Amino acid sequence: MQRLECSVFGCGEANRDTSLHLLPKDHTTREKWLQFIWNDHVPENIPTKTRVCSKHFEDSCFLKLAQNGRVWPRGSS
Repeated sequence: MQRLECSVFGCGEANRDTSLHLLPKDHTTREKWLQFIWNDHVPENIPTKTRVCSKHFEDSCFLKLAQNGRVWPRGSS
């Protein structure tokens, strides 16, 4: 099984204390994430395994779903 890790330039976080999040579907939010991940050097072809770890968000950025405790960045859908 391939180990998933944070795609943010210089991070590479992949431990159990952080959550990894897929790119948002919303085009505007997705573009902001891409600029952040690659420090304004976004590649032409975005890897399908691109993830951002929870360390790059403030707690207020998350919605917590009470039933299972999972968290999602606001506006990521």
